[in-house]
Amino acid sequence: MCRSALLFHLVETANSGESYQDDTLCIQLSEGTLPLLVRRAEVDVALSTSQPFRITALNCDGESLGEIASSFHDGVQRFTLRTDSHPGGVMAYSLTR
Repeated sequence: MCRSALLFHLVETANSGESYQDDTLCIQLSEGTLPLLVRRAEVDVALSTSQPFRITALNCDGESLGEIASSFHDGVQRFTLRTDSHPGGVMAYSLTR
């Protein structure tokens, strides 16, 4: 039985002020600077598991931002992940038992 896992919600990201020659994004004109910009995205997740996980949103440094609500019924844990659920964006989640 898995006791912990790391779940990534990968979306388009860019530095503030990052720029390219054209829409193909092949030639970068400026690398930009922090803060990192994260595209807003949402996904509904259903995990088949014998016991529910505690789901914690993480910032880009791996620090906890807070717990994500979920439901568990008939061996399926359901929850929704949103990149804009916390200030600064969320792209990773810690799943623990």
